[in-house]
Order: sequence, then structure tokens, then C-alpha cells
Amino acid sequence: DPTADVLAEFFAPWCGHCKHLAKPYAQAAEALRKHGIALAKIDSTVETKLSDKFGVKGFPTLFVFRDGRPYKYHGGRTNATIVDYMLTMAEPSFINLDVAATSGDESEAAFLARDDKTARVVLVAGGVEDSPAFVAAAHSLRTWVEFAARSPAAGEASAIIVHRPRGALAANEAAATHLPLTASVQDVLAAALPLVLQLEGGPTLKMLEEAKSRPLAVLLGADDFVATGAYKELVRTVQTAAAMVSADGRIGGSAKTPRFAHGKSSGSFVGSKFAKPANGSAIFVIWDEHAAAGADKFAHDLATPLTPESIFAFVRSFVRGVEPPYVLSQPAPEKPTVDGVTTVVGSTFRDIVLAPGTDVFLELYSPTCPHCVRLEPIWNELGQHFKRKRTVTIAKIDGVNNDVPEAFVARRGYPTMVFVPAGPKSDEPIVYDGKRELSELVAFVEKHAKTLGTSGGRKRSSSEL
Repeated sequence: DPTADVLAEFFAPWCGHCKHLAKPYAQAAEALRKHGIALAKIDSTVETKLSDKFGVKGFPTLFVFRDGRPYKYHGGRTNATIVDYMLTMAEPSFINLDVAATSGDESEAAFLARDDKTARVVLVAGGVEDSPAFVAAAHSLRTWVEFAARSPAAGEASAIIVHRPRGALAANEAAATHLPLTASVQDVLAAALPLVLQLEGGPTLKMLEEAKSRPLAVLLGADDFVATGAYKELVRTVQTAAAMVSADGRIGGSAKTPRFAHGKSSGSFVGSKFAKPANGSAIFVIWDEHAAAGADKFAHDLATPLTPESIFAFVRSFVRGVEPPYVLSQPAPEKPTVDGVTTVVGSTFRDIVLAPGTDVFLELYSPTCPHCVRLEPIWNELGQHFKRKRTVTIAKIDGVNNDVPEAFVARRGYPTMVFVPAGPKSDEPIVYDGKRELSELVAFVEKHAKTLGTSGGRKRSSSEL
């Protein structure tokens, strides 16, 4: 039945997440069969053209197909959450207010007054067939936006009326936006978003996740600060700044213009990328997840008080591409080199690792990694081995609490060891894949170093251990 709902999973046989999903997905398929809802699986390594057609980039990717059209799946990955989501999807995606009002079930006013945290959309038209975009939006966004339709009153123009969550509105923010019947799903979503969203929970968070195609400008408060009146006043400051940005024709319509949000620093997907604010305070930052590492994070000057004007100026500088990136960094140690091993932090990375006159062998580690703990005494011995060689630097950096350039990100996990030869520094360091033994590490340095034997003493060999 082409009109029936179908949940389709695009998977790869080697994908661990897909294997983990297999059992609950099969259980959900069995439970939903009696409701006439089918679940399907597509092996993307075989059906490559089909996967490309639907833009599958990672695994597993799930779509709900209704009337032959794909919609993103926004449910969970357990048996119960898959079943609940698909049963909800099988229900009508909008309320017919003409019928509801006649039967006494619910008026339009009651529909809009259900709560102050949810966006609601009302189609005013002779019938839903007049606006296929409304039908598509109702199905695609229904998990966090509520939809209804009614006939126009005498003399009333047809429109899609989007009501933002009342509880999230700024002082002078419009509560509703009228869109034409031809508006797209993204138009409806953009109109449903308040100027400043809340990061923690609720429909606005789900809406924010869907709208992350744009950078995010976020007020991040310390845990002890977000419940205070001072924090709420800062939220109002950000709302004012967001309104200023939206009204400015030069930057308000740019593809780089960020969405605004606020919330706790701890536990948020944005807060983890910046140094935590001090107790009793907040920071204002911009994160662009689509930019390369090293050019994706920006922070409002900590020494400058947060005002609507200072936030506007910061955002304008970001949109124009002149704001310097933020670098997550631990404090630089007073004595960076101890017993031949140099500690690097985010703020000293370029000066030490990318210095053209030195060969640098760098370990990226995590403070909680047991493999890194076992490597530490061997790495210290390696530092001692080359201690007298001024043009060879044995270094280490906490890859969790310090930013590094894109080419140095530890995608293989910790520890990751890379070598950067002296001279013009390449964008691609040499990754060490050998045994974590001193003799092997020494031989690797001697093989790739450009400065050994040129100055500062005789070149030592691994046999002199």
C-alpha cells in the first residue's frame, strides 16, 4: 500500500550502531505488524544508488515514508520508542478545527492555549489540498509542533499562521507569523522558532536540533547561576540583541547569521566545546558545527560586559568573517618542558608544534585513558633520550581539554602520536602506528627527523639505549 507508513532503515553490515539496533528494530517490526505498519531495511553497501537518492551519509539512517515521500525519523532506538513513534505517526498529523469546534471538542482558542512551550500552526484555507507544504510540515515537524486547519472566516485571506511558543518570546517579539500557502517546511520551522531557544529539554530543543544548519549563538550559564534573577536578566539581554540582529538588513539575512539560544554550560552539546564559565557567571559564544576545526568556535570578550550592543557587535564581527576564532586551552605551564617532555596547550600549539626549526613528536592523550597512563613512563624515557637535542621536541597535549588544528584531531582515539618534521609544516602530520616501545619510538624519530645530525651534537641511534 503506497499510502501506508513505512519505517526504512539504511544500514551497513559493518556498522556497530546498526548491529545494536537490529534486535529492537526486529521486535518493533513484529509489534507494529498488527497495526499495518511495516519496517524495512536497506543495505546501503548494496543499494548504493538508492542510498545516494535519499542523501544517506551515515549509519543507521532512518526515514518514515508516507505517500511515497521520505521524512526524517526523530524517535528513539529501543523497541518501545520505535513503536510509540510509529503509532503516533499513524495518527492524523493535524486537527480539523471546523469539526472539533462543531462537536464541542476544542476551539481554536483552546488549541492555541494548550501550553506556552509549544509552537502551533494553523492552516486557514478551503482545504488542506490547497497547501501540500502544510501537509508535509505537519508530518515532518509534528513531534514538536502541533498543527490544525480550519476554513477562513468571511473576508479572511488564506494563510499558514505560525504561533511561536509564548513562554519563550522576547518582550517585543511577534507571537505569530503569516506565511503563504506555498511556504516550505523550512519556512514553517523558521517561523516557529522563537528568537532565543532554551537548550535544556522541551520542544524548543528538538526544534533547535532540526535547525542546526545555521551557527548557534549561545548564552552558557554556570550551574549555580541559571536559576538566578541575574541570569534571567542576561537572557533578556540576549533576546534584545537577537531582535537587533534580526532587524538589521546587512547581517540579519546572512547564511552565517546564527540562531540564538541559552542554557546550562554543563551537559549541553555546545558547552562541552568551551571552557566552563566561573561560578556565578555566564559566557556568550558562537559555534558553527559546519566549519572546520579551528574556525568553528568564537567567544565574546570575557572582559567586556554582556550588553545588547556588545553582543550585536560580536555577532556582526562573526558574520563578516573578522572575528578571531576561540581556542579551548588549559593554562600554559610556567615551565613547559620537564625532563625532556614539553607540555603543549591550545594557546601554545602553533608556537611549539608548528615551529619551523624543530622536529616535533607529539602525543595526544586523554586524562582518563588507561592506555595513555601506560604509555606515560615510556614517553618520559623518550623525552630523556632526546633531552640534549635542542631541535627535537618530544611533546604531549591533553586532546580533550585543548583545541588542536583539524589535521591533528585524534580520530583514532587516545593515545594518538604524530610527527611533524622541521621546515615548512605540512597540513598532514605523520601518524605513528608502531609498537609503544622505546626502541621503536626512537627509531621512528630518527627516521623522520630533519634536524638530527645537523647541529647540537652527534646523532644518537636506537642501539645506544
